[in-house]
Amino acid sequence: MEAMELDDGGGGWELPPDSARSLRTPDPVFRRQVRALSRWSEGWDEAQLATAIELLTGAASNPVLARVSRQCIQPRLRRDFISDLPLELAIAIFQWLDFQSLLSAGAVCSRWRFIASDDSLWRGLWQRSGWTRAAGSAPLPRLLRPLSCQACLVRRQQHERQEFEQQKRSQPRANSADSGFGDFFATAAAADAAAAAAVASSTAADAAGVRAGNGTDGSADRAAPVRAPAGAAAHQVTKVSSWKGCYMERLEVEKNWLCRSYSERKLLGHDQGVAELQFDERELVSVSDDGTMRIWDLATERCVSTLRVSDRNNNNNNNNNNHDGDNNDNPGVTSLHFSNKYIVCGLADGAVRVFRRGAASGGSGGGGGGGATFLRELRSHQAAVLCVKLMGACVISGSLDNTLRIFHLNRGSCVRTLRGHTNSVLSLDFDKTKIVSASEDTTLRIWSMKTTRCVGVLTGHTAAVNCVRCSDDLIVSGSCDKTLRVWDVRTHRCIGTLEGHTAAIHCLQFDNHKVVSGAGNETLKVWDLHSGQCLHTLDEHASYVKTLQF
Repeated sequence: MEAMELDDGGGGWELPPDSARSLRTPDPVFRRQVRALSRWSEGWDEAQLATAIELLTGAASNPVLARVSRQCIQPRLRRDFISDLPLELAIAIFQWLDFQSLLSAGAVCSRWRFIASDDSLWRGLWQRSGWTRAAGSAPLPRLLRPLSCQACLVRRQQHERQEFEQQKRSQPRANSADSGFGDFFATAAAADAAAAAAVASSTAADAAGVRAGNGTDGSADRAAPVRAPAGAAAHQVTKVSSWKGCYMERLEVEKNWLCRSYSERKLLGHDQGVAELQFDERELVSVSDDGTMRIWDLATERCVSTLRVSDRNNNNNNNNNNHDGDNNDNPGVTSLHFSNKYIVCGLADGAVRVFRRGAASGGSGGGGGGGATFLRELRSHQAAVLCVKLMGACVISGSLDNTLRIFHLNRGSCVRTLRGHTNSVLSLDFDKTKIVSASEDTTLRIWSMKTTRCVGVLTGHTAAVNCVRCSDDLIVSGSCDKTLRVWDVRTHRCIGTLEGHTAAIHCLQFDNHKVVSGAGNETLKVWDLHSGQCLHTLDEHASYVKTLQF
């Protein structure tokens, strides 16, 4: 029944059906009084209206008040203004919500669920969490659509058409505000289940925690907090098509880090200790003191190629061949780094060797496919190369000769030598503005990427600095003095010291929330970067931990 409007007195009051029914009573006096009250109220301001309402409600009984509240007041106060707004404005409001609030908003109704699933909202949550793409994960998705008015209009029209089709297929339910949306929620739940299944089937490298040891079996052990079920199909990499899927996956990974939830796998093959490793979404590459480089398929956890790094003529992939490692002319491999196209290795004889990755691995950008081909040798150092990094078309290396050298990858020549350390350069890292080097002289040096000049010296460690990693605003270093130090890039000051290891620290990695370090007492430790608290200690290795990645 529709509402009735009092139009014959000029008042314009719109009454609910039950109240309108009361005016159809044969009492003419009551009808005249209501019309008079409607005319009088036209000239009242808000304060006068409030006073009149208070007088009326004060004289009413509780049943009458309940009826008025149910029929007149509550429907007006329950107005869903979010659904009435244009989509772009609703998204702008939802951008202020945190993770839990966004999930709760999505459970209100189908319209709110649609808004809360917008790709830009989950990308914003990802960015506010300070997360970056994990080293072994698939590339982050592009924003599904630009946040423009035209795109919002089209998307809103599509959503309204979808709602209309769902209403036509659903069974009507009496007295239900959500009538017709059962299929919509079923479809959305099925989509969420499919996304969760895709996340669960991602490779273990997406989750976290690669550990490598220098154990007696010469193996590289991989421990991942999130582990897919056994079987080759479970390891297939599935690119999550939405930022919501990426956020939920990463949230699960962070939860497993906190709860120490992981499983172990051993990759057996090297005859001596693993010196360095690196992985992406498809492959893990490791180098060893036995002079070989092995490429492992993460889907099958099997070695698909073994190369003697010192053999310039070894252009063929020796799949799953075991080498005896007794060739004394084969120098040990000390360091490794790879990109989509190239692999570079530092050797104990002072050389840096460059390999081209195979045609099918490494994902996009011309990555390899289970093999590598020798490309060229870079020579300039006078002693063993202890660390090496690929930087675009350049290679940066640090050596026992106390220098860092920058090579042009295509020319094959040294284009710059960085001098300043008074002892061996043991580790290095870089970003788009700086190079950071760690040395046996107990110091770290910051070099300008633009001028290649030293712009800062970090002092504080009391023994050789074995490892260093940097971000835009932080540097974290590990030393033989058994401590990790956190440095502010801007002030060059130590802002935190992490103590707990009982042996020299050989490797580390960090992100915006945690630091993982490996030491000479066969342990790894997981630290909270902000509080400095040690969260977990992992002690499954049989010998000292020389390299790690997560």
